[in-house]
Amino acid sequence: WKGLERTITEFLTRVWEAGALFGSTAKEAFYVQINDELNPPAVRDLGEVFVEIGLAVTRPAEYVVLRIGLWDGGAQISEG
Repeated sequence: WKGLERTITEFLTRVWEAGALFGSTAKEAFYVQINDELNPPAVRDLGEVFVEIGLAVTRPAEYVVLRIGLWDGGAQISEG
């Protein structure tokens, strides 16, 4: 999980540095969450992992939350 979180964070930091995300710091601009709450033992037993990403986009200046699910042979994305 840490490697996946680090990769996504590094990418989003570059996006923020390019001015595509709102916030005076990277922590204000986005968050990446991969934890036991999103990935309880039942999910892990199925070989799945869920990632939640919150983005403060510059337009329309609201926070967008994406939840991405990954597993062998598939993926799922939802927006909240």
